[in-house]
Amino acid sequence: MGEQFKNDLEEEPAILEGWYVVFIGNCFTKVPEPSGGSKHFIELARTWRDMGQQLVVMTPEIGVENCELEGFNGPFLTVPPKWADRLGIMAMYLVRGLAALLKVPWSRSPLLMYGTSDMLPDVLPAFAARILKRKPVFWANCIFHLIPPRGERSGSRLNNTASFLAQRLSLKLIRTFADLIIVDNPVLRDDLVAMGFDRSRIFVTAMGIDIPRLEAGGAPVYDACFLGRLHPSKGISDLLSIWRRVCISRPGSRLAVIGTGPLEETLKADVREMSLEGLVEVMGYLPRDQMERVMSSSSVLVFPSHEEGFGISLIEGMAFGLPTVAYALPHYTEIFEDVPALVPVGEIDGFATRVLELLEDEKLREKKSAESRELALRYTWENAMSREAQAIVRAVRRCRNGSNG
Repeated sequence: MGEQFKNDLEEEPAILEGWYVVFIGNCFTKVPEPSGGSKHFIELARTWRDMGQQLVVMTPEIGVENCELEGFNGPFLTVPPKWADRLGIMAMYLVRGLAALLKVPWSRSPLLMYGTSDMLPDVLPAFAARILKRKPVFWANCIFHLIPPRGERSGSRLNNTASFLAQRLSLKLIRTFADLIIVDNPVLRDDLVAMGFDRSRIFVTAMGIDIPRLEAGGAPVYDACFLGRLHPSKGISDLLSIWRRVCISRPGSRLAVIGTGPLEETLKADVREMSLEGLVEVMGYLPRDQMERVMSSSSVLVFPSHEEGFGISLIEGMAFGLPTVAYALPHYTEIFEDVPALVPVGEIDGFATRVLELLEDEKLREKKSAESRELALRYTWENAMSREAQAIVRAVRRCRNGSNG
C-alpha cells in the first residue's frame, strides 16, 4: 500500500513542525454515528496530537459528541449553527459547508487542510483555503469509495442521484486542486487513475482495529452476527433473506445485528413480517464493551455489504476469531486474501450455504477462526496511522520543494 511512499519513509519525522493541521469532519448527521471513515480520522488525529503535532478537528457539536464516544477529546473547532442539524441532509450539508468557510483559521501559517471524506462539507473549506493561497496551504483529502450511478444502487433514486452528483463535483475539485489523495484500497486507486487522477498524488492507507479485550470462546449465544451501518448499501435487504434460508436448514439459528442507521426501524418491522422474532435480534448501536460481549459470543460474522471502501467491519469481526462470509467485492482479496468465504454479490442462496457450512463443520470453523485472527492482528491503528502520518509529511515536503509550495 502507498507504493510511491514506500522508500525512505522511516527517514522522515512523522510530524510537521510549525504546521497547523485542520481535520474537516462536517458530515456527522446523528449521535451515535460510528463509521470506518470517522474512526480513521479520529485515530490519525489522536496519533498526531499525542506526538505533538499542532492540530484541530473542525466539526459540528454532534461531531464532537461522536469523537468523544471514541475517546478523542479534541482540540475542536466547532462549526455552528446547531439549528442546521434539524434540516434535511442536503440543506444541512449546504449550511455547514458555508459556515465552515468562516471557520478556516486563515491566520495560521503554514496550514494543512485534511478533508476526512469526499462529501462537499468536508471538501469546500479545504478547496477554498487551497485556491485562495493567502498563506502556504497543503490539501490532503480522503476518498473511501465511489458511489455507483442511481440505477446500480438500492434505496431512494432521488437521494442516490443527489449523492452521486455531489460526489462527482467533489471528485472534480479534489482531482484538480488537492495535493494528496488518501484512499483505502488499491482497486479504488486504480479506478481514480482511470478517471484522470494523478497516480503519484494518491496514497493507499489502511484501516485498523482496536484489539479486542475479549475473544470468542465457550458456548456461543449467537450463531452469527452482523456489524455495520444499517443502510441499503450494506445489503440489509439481503440479510434477513439469507438468515431465513439458514433457519430453514438449521432451525433455531440466532443472528445478532449490531449497528444503527436509516433502516433500523424498517429492519425491525421486517423481522416481524418474516416471522423471525427470537431468531434475529436488532440491537442498534452498542458501546464497545457490549459490542465485544456479543461478538465474542458469536460463531460467525455475516457481512453482505454491496459497497465498501476497506471493510473495517470484516477486520473487526476477524479480530474476535470469527470466520466470515461476505459478498465478493473487487478489493477484498487484496486486503483479506482467501480468509473470508466470498460469494458473488446478490447470491443469497450461495451466501446462506457458506454460512451453514461454517456452522455445521467445527473443524472448518476452527481453521477459519485461527486464520481470521492472524490476519486481523496485522492491522492496528497505531501501525496504520503512523505510516499515514509519515506519508503526509513526505508529500508535504515534496510539494514544498516543487511547484506547489
